[in-house]
Order: sequence, then structure tokens, then C-alpha cells
Amino acid sequence: MDMYLRCLTPVHVGAGRGLDPVDYVVSDNRFVRIDLDAVLRRLDDAALDELTRWVSSRSDRIAQSTDDQQQSQLRRELNLLAFLEHKNPQLAEALVQDRSLALYWARTALRRPRTVAEQAKDASGLPGLAGSSVKGALRTALAYQALVEMSDQEAGELANGVPGTDIGGLRKVLESSVRRDQVGQEVEKLVFRCGSRQSDQRWARFDGIHYDLMRFVRVGDGEPDPQAELLVLEIASFAPEKSRQNTGVATLRAQAPILMETHAPGNVLRCRLQIDADLLVQIARDARRASGQWLELESRVRRAFGAETLNALRARDVESVRQAMYQRLRTACARFAAAVLERERAWCAQHPEEAVQIAALYEKMDRQPHAGVLLRLGGASHFFSTTVMMAMMQRPEWRRVWRRVVDKFALHARGSYGKSPVPDAVLESFPRARRLVCGLGRPTAPLGWLVWGDDAAALPPPVVQADELLKPAGGERPPRAGTSSRPSGLRPVRRPQRDELAAPERPVRGPAALELSKPARPAPAGPAAKRGAAVREGAKVTAKVISKDGARVRVRLEGTGQELEMDWPYCPHRPGENCKVKIAKVGADGAVRQVRPG
Repeated sequence: MDMYLRCLTPVHVGAGRGLDPVDYVVSDNRFVRIDLDAVLRRLDDAALDELTRWVSSRSDRIAQSTDDQQQSQLRRELNLLAFLEHKNPQLAEALVQDRSLALYWARTALRRPRTVAEQAKDASGLPGLAGSSVKGALRTALAYQALVEMSDQEAGELANGVPGTDIGGLRKVLESSVRRDQVGQEVEKLVFRCGSRQSDQRWARFDGIHYDLMRFVRVGDGEPDPQAELLVLEIASFAPEKSRQNTGVATLRAQAPILMETHAPGNVLRCRLQIDADLLVQIARDARRASGQWLELESRVRRAFGAETLNALRARDVESVRQAMYQRLRTACARFAAAVLERERAWCAQHPEEAVQIAALYEKMDRQPHAGVLLRLGGASHFFSTTVMMAMMQRPEWRRVWRRVVDKFALHARGSYGKSPVPDAVLESFPRARRLVCGLGRPTAPLGWLVWGDDAAALPPPVVQADELLKPAGGERPPRAGTSSRPSGLRPVRRPQRDELAAPERPVRGPAALELSKPARPAPAGPAAKRGAAVREGAKVTAKVISKDGARVRVRLEGTGQELEMDWPYCPHRPGENCKVKIAKVGADGAVRQVRPG
């Protein structure tokens, strides 16, 4: 049977590699993935030799550099378009216009080259979807449904283990050194794995992947529609931080921005879903005669696929087994998606100003009438969308394990393990950060949401359009909490001069006090060295953030008034705030040529 998936939001399923600026060019909101072989065929021997020397010299400088920021700058300079503009302007122009020189095109609002996480694609270069990603989402939903429906006796087995087997339960996780995968292993043994026992063994083992019930569910790779579109978007982690104005209000700040190729909202993919009910019925028939194989088959079928599937299995009705398993998959996915949506909307409610656009999209997604089932998968789809921890928090005996996992790996606060127990408030709000599409420093859309239906024509439209995610930069940024913003339509207020500024509230001591005590006078013309005291390399000075564009930050130095740009991927300061910078290079005339974060 076919399952049709439509992307309601951007979806990223990684190909396992990143694209450096040498692999692509950007022009007029067009992301061009370069076909290097096609480009090299249009160069003569002399140009090829010069290109080889140019790439080798840049690569050597990157390898010899020990400064991460310098390496990042050198990688951005390793740009094929910049080389061709000097050596072959006609080929440089064709590079962004001729489709034969590109592997594929994508739309983007990217202005400065950076490393881009590549999206998985099919053989024709269209954005694809791995069947293993879809099957993983189905598996997580089935596990969540099984945990929610467990009886008290089954919950006790998961908590304390099963005697005579290798199922140690969650108690084993508490007593031994915790690993991230141990909680999932114990859940899988009780939900999906059947047991096996050799004739000379006393213990039954439930860790064999050959006895996993998900063997009977196969999902093929997604085949995209020929009109499928690819986007390149900036994704940032939005975490609450206390306001610098000491208002007590936590604001969302974009941190660790990265670039990703994603499916455009509205893309439709077709996956082949196969449920091998014939093999399951045959194994159930043979399991009673075979000793030591497929132990506890019926109990695992009931937990994973429900009582209706078990009844059909006992009746040896192949078609009824197939239909019951299919309906269980849809029911489990719908219930799990509803739980994820509820938690995401609760997070948005904690940040009503900054996350208002995300909350509106979730509201639209929840109320949209359709006959499909929601799924969430892929990169940046969030912790609770890919784990069963929401179910683990519903029972006291499981909740202790969840608290231990958070504390063990210091997931709630870096470096806090062993210092104090995890508070209940932290446990309820964990994790506090979300990876979202970022536009002008604000969250604009979540990632990873799809709708699953049997008919492509009946699937609902996306909740956000690609054009909304690619709006050109230049709009207003959201106001900081505790401050007022200038209403739109008013003329900008004239910037006050230095002699008009009010005296500082707190007394200023040291050299700064001497500077403030001097009468303000207009700065004379001439080099920067004559406008103020000479600045030496390595000194740290105060600067004001003027603008931010991804990892590029523009600042104005205090005293000299110079404006410079630098790389600062994790700059915590917003435009208008002061920061410390380090003087990296000073010219012969005394003017500052390069600065770095201080």
C-alpha cells in the first residue's frame, strides 16, 4: 500500500555531509549547487593549473591555521565564483544562469556563504526522504502508545525487570552507570522484541534484532513529486535567557545558527508501506512447535499492535492482521502527535511575545480539518518527538529514571551533575530550547511536520508558505522584553551627541572618569590616530553592536567611532547593546583594521 506524505513545515533529513562555500554560489536569492566537473570542462589548461594552485594555497592556510575564526574566514574565501570573476567573467556569469553547470538550484535568503547541512536526495537530485526515517517515527509512536496503555503489572516489569531473562528493567539503569541508549533498550525488549533460548541456556534473551516485530513493517524511500522544491534556511536554537534590563522576564534568543537544506512546505512524497502479515501468521503457527524461538510472541503483538491484531493473529486471518496493524500504526501516530503538539503549544505559551508566530502555526495545524495523520521526523524535530520520555513522566517509578537521566547527563544545566537534584520545575520544562527556522533573529516556523494520508489529493495544504520563510532581510527585529519599541510609521529619532548625553547613574572611576570630565569638542578631520588615543593590538575596548547578519556582526568602536565587521557566530548581544572586542590589527595610520570578540 502507498502512504502519501505532505510537508506542512520545512523538513530536513540529512545526507550526512556539509556543503562548504566552494561547493555552491548564491545570487539573487538563488542557491546554486555547482557541478564541478561541468565547470572544469570549460576551463583551459592554464586556468586549471592556476585554479589548482589557488585551491592548494587556500587549503594549506586552512590546515596551518589554529584559530577557528580565521579558519572560518578562509573557508568563506575559498569561493569558486570569486576566482572565476577575476579569471573568466563569462563563465562566472554562466555559473549562476546556466542550468547545465549546476547539480540543482534552491531558493534561499542566504547572503553570506557558510557551511550548509545537505538534504538527502534521490538519484535525480530532488529532495528525498529515507524510509528508515519514516519507520523510526512509526516505531517511536508505537512505543509511546504501548507505554501509555501498559497495565500496572507490565509497568512493574519495565521498572523492575523480568526474572529469568536479560530484561533488567529501568532498575538496571538506576543501579548501573547510565548510558543514553539503555532506557530505550529496556523499552524495546518489552514492546517489540521476542525472546530466544538455546537448549543449554537457562536465561531467555530478548535483545536479538532478528526477533523484532518491526521486521514485519517495511517502508520504502520517499519518492518526491517532480515539482518538489528545495530551500536553504537558517536554523537557530531558541532558548530563554534573563533580560539584561533585570526585568525578570526571560526572552528567547537565537543561538548557534546553522544553515540547512530542507523540503519546502507543500512537497509531496510517496512511500511504499508493506506489512508482511503472511510471515507473521506463519511464525505464529510455527512458534508453538519450535522451542526456544519467538518467546512471548503474543504478548509483544498485543503491546505493540493492540488486542485486535492479536485476535486476528490467533484466528490466522492474514488480511485482518494486516488491516489491524495498519490501523494501529495510524492510531499510534495520531495519539503521539497530539501529545507532542500539546507540549509544543505549552512551550509557546511560556513565551507569548517571541513565539507568537510558532503558536499560530501550531493552532492552525491542530484545527486544520483533514483525513490524514500527523508525523514529525528529521533534523531539528525536537527531543520529545523522537523519544518516549513523555510517557516515562506519567508513572512515578518511571519518572525516577527520567530524573536520573536528566541529572546524569546534565541535560538541564551544563556541568551541574552531582551538585543538586533536578528540581520538579526544571524536569517539567525540560528541554527549554527549540530549534526553529530563524528570520531576523526571531522564530518563524518549526521543522519536521508532515501529514500522512492514503490519497495525495486529499492531503491538507501546508501551514506556512515558502515565500513567508524567504522574506528579504531588513524588517524590524522584535522588541526586547521590558522595553518599548518605536511604532511603525514614525520618523527615526535623531541620535544624541556626546555632549547631550546624561551623566551616568553610577560614579565612573579610573581613566573613563577623566575622559567624561573633559569638555566635548568636535573630532578633527584626519586619520583615526589623531582623533583619539592610539589603540594598540591586543587591547580590549568597548564597542556598540550596530547590526547582525548570521555570524557577521558590525560594531562601532567607542572613542574612535570606527565601524568594522567581524565573525561572531554566537554573539549574545543585540543591536544597540555594548560589548567588548579585541583589537586584532592596527594600520600604519593608527586606524583599527580588524577586531575579534573580546
